[in-house]
Amino acid sequence: MSAVIQDMRAMTTLPRAVYLDTNVVYNAYLAGPSGTAPAPHELACALFLKAVTASAACDAWTSLLAVEEAYWIPLRSELDAHRPPAVPNRNAFKASQPAAYAAAYASARSIVDPLMAFIKTCGIQVRGPRVPRPAAGRAERAVYYLVRGLLHLYELELADLFHIAFAKLDGTNAIATLDRGYRDVDGLEVYTVP
Repeated sequence: MSAVIQDMRAMTTLPRAVYLDTNVVYNAYLAGPSGTAPAPHELACALFLKAVTASAACDAWTSLLAVEEAYWIPLRSELDAHRPPAVPNRNAFKASQPAAYAAAYASARSIVDPLMAFIKTCGIQVRGPRVPRPAAGRAERAVYYLVRGLLHLYELELADLFHIAFAKLDGTNAIATLDRGYRDVDGLEVYTVP
């Protein structure tokens, strides 16, 4: 058995709750500020995000992990674009050319700041799984146990397993993502662009 796939472009009903993967939030952001016509998947993500955040019947949320990933996408890209080819990685770039690294980081920050403002104002809740207060410590351990179990079942990146674990622990079975790997996960309802 695998996930139930829903085309986010052709929704007729919204889920009660949906966990928003990084790529959906980031692509929804890209649909707006670029000044050019958005790519079809960017537009689909933007319209989906608008629909779920406008509905009082749908709990649209994401985690701090997704926010960190969204922040890192343009930051990494900008640092790598300014890193000289002879410098093997970002740490070596920072150590060997601190002024150039600082300039690249400042340039990246100018890209990231509007993204963070978008996340704050678009109506997404940024939170962890909802669990009763006394169970919070146990919930943290449960995430790790769940990730470890998922690691043996599915060939997904570790961050994706954490996204799934957060959603499942919360009781949220719907996940909006553009990642194809989620389609193999039993018990999920995956909103995507097929």
